[in-house]
Amino acid sequence: MRSSIARKLGMDFKGLVPSDRRVDGIVEVLIDATRRYDEPLTKERLCGWHAKLFQGRTDLKVGAWRDDANGPMQVVSGQLGAEKVHYEAPPPSVSRRRWRRTSSGTPKTFPRTR
Repeated sequence: MRSSIARKLGMDFKGLVPSDRRVDGIVEVLIDATRRYDEPLTKERLCGWHAKLFQGRTDLKVGAWRDDANGPMQVVSGQLGAEKVHYEAPPPSVSRRRWRRTSSGTPKTFPRTR
């Protein structure tokens, strides 16, 4: 992770273990969030973060609103046939409605903390 952070910040990263694309995606999202904290969180920015976090994945609809074409989004553990569902996301229509309600109330700037 250190090599990814150093590279993104334009610092020397010789001798550090190279990072993979998953780490690079996390670093890019964190840098964007901290550098642009005072900008609104738009749908485009949120989907861009998603695309960076899951780049290279072909089993997901990356950088876009999900649909339930393959069933609901779930967090599952356990062996095949004995799975335990820990969480099931609300349907996409509910998620989009919540996003519109939340994003319309997103403050333009956030208070600075000390």
